[in-house]
Amino acid sequence: MKLYPESEKSTFPYWLAHWWMFNVTAIKLGVWRPYYIFHDMEKPFLMLAWKDYPRVRAWHRKHARHHYHYDNGQIAPWLSCDYTAMVIDWECSRFTKIAAPLTAYETFCYEINEAYNDKNPVIIHILVNYMLPVLEELGLCTNEEFAQSELGKKITDVEWTKWDGSEFYKKLYGREAPRQIVYENCSVFDEYGEIKKTTLLNVNKILDENVTK
Repeated sequence: MKLYPESEKSTFPYWLAHWWMFNVTAIKLGVWRPYYIFHDMEKPFLMLAWKDYPRVRAWHRKHARHHYHYDNGQIAPWLSCDYTAMVIDWECSRFTKIAAPLTAYETFCYEINEAYNDKNPVIIHILVNYMLPVLEELGLCTNEEFAQSELGKKITDVEWTKWDGSEFYKKLYGREAPRQIVYENCSVFDEYGEIKKTTLLNVNKILDENVTK
């Protein structure tokens, strides 16, 4: 399969190659669904009309459920993402993209590390709580493997209360973070109103309970 450079993304030949490998990968992983036939179908037509790949990519990520940038206007858009399709997308990218030589698990670790360096709890929350279980379900890694890795230990030891996700929420979705998404104010309080000492992963589990009430 030809590897395409950045300059050829969203062209019809690139889209067809990526579409083919996405569906082949889904079949090999045993998770193919009929709607995968329409994967990224709008991109070459938008590219033909707009002739602006960054614009096409931005529009696509906001409207496609297999990207964690997806925004349906809800408080927690990540609850509506298609994480199985996201894993397939990451796993097959190395077969068609010069700039994406990593497996899905390697991409997951790369994204986690970038979010850690940026002190971005929004992306870490999405990836750890939703991507990791799918990676494990599809046999591409295990939760224990990640937890025992240097990166897994590093993010587990973060003091959640020192990280504020509001600016990252706004950057990702283009709107102010609702009060309950301002992560430093979404911590667990003890009976005396004091913030408990807790780790990133512990509070991650509480976040979605707060935003869906």
